[in-house]
Amino acid sequence: MNNDVFYQKFLSEFENVFKLAVNTLTNEFQNSNFVEHYLDDFFSPFVALTRSGKRIRPFLICLGKGKIDKESLYCGVAIEILHTAALVHDDIIDKSELRRNVASAHKAYVKEGYSQDSAILLGDYLITYSNELLYKQCPQIVPDFMRMQKQLYLGQFFEMANWGKKVDYSVSENIAIEKSVNYTFKYPLQFGLSMEGKNVHLLDQYAYNIGLAFQMKDDWLDEVGTTEKSSNDEKNNVPNIVQQLLLQNKHDMIKTKQQVEIRLDDYLNKGLNVFKNISLNNYQIDSLKNLAVFCSSI
Repeated sequence: MNNDVFYQKFLSEFENVFKLAVNTLTNEFQNSNFVEHYLDDFFSPFVALTRSGKRIRPFLICLGKGKIDKESLYCGVAIEILHTAALVHDDIIDKSELRRNVASAHKAYVKEGYSQDSAILLGDYLITYSNELLYKQCPQIVPDFMRMQKQLYLGQFFEMANWGKKVDYSVSENIAIEKSVNYTFKYPLQFGLSMEGKNVHLLDQYAYNIGLAFQMKDDWLDEVGTTEKSSNDEKNNVPNIVQQLLLQNKHDMIKTKQQVEIRLDDYLNKGLNVFKNISLNNYQIDSLKNLAVFCSSI
């Protein structure tokens, strides 16, 4: 991705807009009745989490639209803030201690002498702010943005309802789709396509397959301990795709890695096959292909 020209241009412009939105969020109540250091303490874990990130969801919005402009960037900011809220809540659920090489929000609050439950409030606040921001900047996207959120929350419950259960591979795929693929790939691309008045389902096949590859890669990297977070999926008996393969293979890592790579290649080929039948700008296709390779390589 580092060699992708469109991605680098996007990152440069997005980070400026994102920092402005973060400052607006943290400055909103500076002249209120709230004690200043409490405001700083409340938002501090969020600010720490936003200092890094691949920004894939905002990038996909710009790719779907085919341009980097105020509308696509602010829609991207809204979804990135929502994503941070989801991470905050997810780390509470999973009891994870690390996220993006910094303490998870609930752990950061404890270090500062607050209850770890403060992270629930932070996540709720960020969800509200992301919705407010989108309503102001991209009101036409709001109904689908809300639908995306509802699917995300139900997907998380779907996963939790299957913790500790032996499920079919197809069930693990469906959990990944509802919890991750839809809001990471499908909806961001649809938002961008919708802004340009294009068929919003144009890239659904790409989103479905590359999104599954992205989630499988993430689960594999969690398993081998090379991500920027602490994962408790194995401890919690989370039925993700990699965990299911490991169980089937009696925790044979070599065999499991081979199966993961085969499935990643399959997702990649199916995702790239979509470009035979659609018309997009060359830089859109190039960036989508580059992203697909990144998401399917371990």
